[in-house]
Amino acid sequence: MAQGERGDARGTIADGAAPFYATYETADRRYISVGAMEPEFYAELVDVLGFSLEDLPAQSDRSTWTAVKKRFAERIRQGTRDDWCRAADGRDACIAPVLTLSEVAHHPQHQARGTFVNVGGIVQPTALPLFSRTPLAAPRPAPAIGADTDEVLAELESAAGSAPSPRASGTTQTAR
Repeated sequence: MAQGERGDARGTIADGAAPFYATYETADRRYISVGAMEPEFYAELVDVLGFSLEDLPAQSDRSTWTAVKKRFAERIRQGTRDDWCRAADGRDACIAPVLTLSEVAHHPQHQARGTFVNVGGIVQPTALPLFSRTPLAAPRPAPAIGADTDEVLAELESAAGSAPSPRASGTTQTAR
């Protein structure tokens, strides 16, 4: 905040006002995010987008951010999300895909880290963080609805110190 990069007012780097720290729509109506705050990463981003630093105003000139952001948006709309990610692959351009919820578990980073697991046919996040010496047990599928009702009721009754419920004793009555 003391350097003026972040604060309560809108129009700072971290709130998407900066062209080098924002999200952009691509030709296939998907999105990429860019986060090239440092000058060396900004230079890579500019190069990946097909501009040169000489074609653009100074990165830190906030008065030009709206115009530069418009130029970036126009350029980025000329390629697909995956085109831009391939163009930036192996470079420090700070470009990343914005994934849909159905894509997240299949992203190579999550696959490599084992961030998601399949439990009973349902893909879900695994418990994190992962520790090498104290592995967590694999999650189990949820029980079928009503499968453990009697056990839950018995546990609640025991905790409350009450007499068994009519359901637990098999003497249920039908409401009229």
